Amino acid sequence: MRTCDEHALGRRPNDACYVFLLATVTQVRVRQLIRDGALYAIRVDGRWKIPVFQFDRDGLVPNIGAVNAVVPRTLDAVSVLRWYTTADAGLETPDGRTLSPLAWLKGGMDPAPVVEIARDL
Repeated sequence: MRTCDEHALGRRPNDACYVFLLATVTQVRVRQLIRDGALYAIRVDGRWKIPVFQFDRDGLVPNIGAVNAVVPRTLDAVSVLRWYTTADAGLETPDGRTLSPLAWLKGGMDPAPVVEIARDL
C-alpha cells in the first residue's frame, strides 16, 4: 500500500497527498483530521502513514472524510484498502454498473450509501 508520511513532506511533491499536506493544511490539522477519523492513517514506528488511495489529483477524494469517520478502527489497513477498492452490490449506478466505494466517491455520487455500508463493516 502506497502511503505518504506527514513527517517526510516534499520527497514526492507530485503525489496528491503531498500537495494536499504541503499546500492546504498544517501538520497540526493533519493530525486533527487523523484523530477525528476524517483522514485514514496507519501508525508505523511512531509515524503516521497516510494511504494515497484517499487522494486524487485535486486532493482528498470528495466526501472520503465522512466515510473514513465511520470505518471501524479495528480493521487493518489491507482490509480497509480492499474494501474501498472492491465493487459492492449496494453501489449500483443507474446504468447498472456496480462500483467500489472509492469509485463511487470519485464519481461524485451521494456518499450516504457508502457511509451506511462502512458502518456495517
